[in-house]
Order: sequence, then C-alpha cells, then structure tokens
Amino acid sequence: IICDECHYLKNGKAQRTKTLLPLIKAADRAILLTGTPALSRPIEVFWQLHALDPEQWPEYGEFLQRYCAGEKASFSNTQKKLSETVCERQSSLSSEASTPKYAAASNLEELHTLLRATLMLRRNKKTILTRLPAKRRIRREISIDDEALAEQLRQDLAQFRRCASELSTISSKAAKKNRNNNDDEWRPPVCKKRKSCHGMSPEKKALLFE
Repeated sequence: IICDECHYLKNGKAQRTKTLLPLIKAADRAILLTGTPALSRPIEVFWQLHALDPEQWPEYGEFLQRYCAGEKASFSNTQKKLSETVCERQSSLSSEASTPKYAAASNLEELHTLLRATLMLRRNKKTILTRLPAKRRIRREISIDDEALAEQLRQDLAQFRRCASELSTISSKAAKKNRNNNDDEWRPPVCKKRKSCHGMSPEKKALLFE
C-alpha cells in the first residue's frame, strides 16, 4: 500500500483514518508519503506510526504523556466563543470543535531520534531528481514613489530581521539547555526502542517525507 499525503491521518476519529488503518496494518508492505508528517504538533504523527508499527507505538495515551507534555492546551476566550459559534452552525462537528487539543510538545529530540532510527526516511529533490537544474534566484527591486511608505517598509524589515535573529538565538539556547537537562532521561528509552525495532526493515513499512 502506498498512502500519499499521509499527514491527513492525524485524527484517529476521522472516517479516513478509521478506514485506512486496518488496510495499512494488514499490508505486507506499506509506504506513507508526505511533505510534512506533522503540520504543527507531535500528536499529529501518532496514527501514522501506529498504522506502520502498532506493536512499537500501541498506546495513544502513552504518546500524549511522553511527547505532548501530558496536557491539553487551554482555549482563550476568543477561541471558546469561536468554537461555540462553529458548534451552533455545525452540530455534527460539535465534539471535535469544542474539545481542547493536545498542542504541547515534549522530548522532541527523543522522538526525532526514534523515528529516524526506525520508520522515517527523508528524501529530497537534490538526491532523487539529479537531472533538475540548479535553482535560479533573481532579485528584482521595485521602486516606491511614496517616500513615507518606503521608510515605513524599511523600518518594518529592520524590525523583522532583529526579531528573527533574537528568536534564533533563544531557540538555540533553549535546545541546548533541553539536551543537557534531558540527555540521561531520554537515552534509555531510545536505546530500548531501537533494540526492539532492530529486526524491522524500512523496506517493508516506512514513513517517507520530502
């Protein structure tokens, strides 16, 4: 079975997921294809992993506790009002719209290591489509007659670059601190998972993304 755009299997209650999971589990060979396995949060990748290897990824609740910080993200007042409006207009989706989502994330480096060591393969155009010509980047300058507007745009661009630089620095420091704090904690489960998956070949079942 080849399942394209497999990131749509992020909701275990969806009819699409309920239909495809038994087929993928029963197949001798299965490849899930997607450009982005998880669009915004770790919980979105669970059902893909469960479909490919239900023995190693059996428990939804365990995944939530380990990789989603074991907690639900709270809705703001605005989001609650929006959810109530959606529920009124689409009663069939009321439970899905009003249920808080597991938007938190934890032990991401551990999860990444596990996936790369077992099921997940990454392929990109550079290594697969070798005959493609190199990208051409052309810079085109657009003149702005309104000087006040031009100055405002320059200021906005400078502020964006400062914020991007600060965000990159904060992210790097946080990642380094997280690695130092959790290194001893996540290595044992990673080693155990890798050992238990030692006999599994990605040629049979794999999550492939670009």
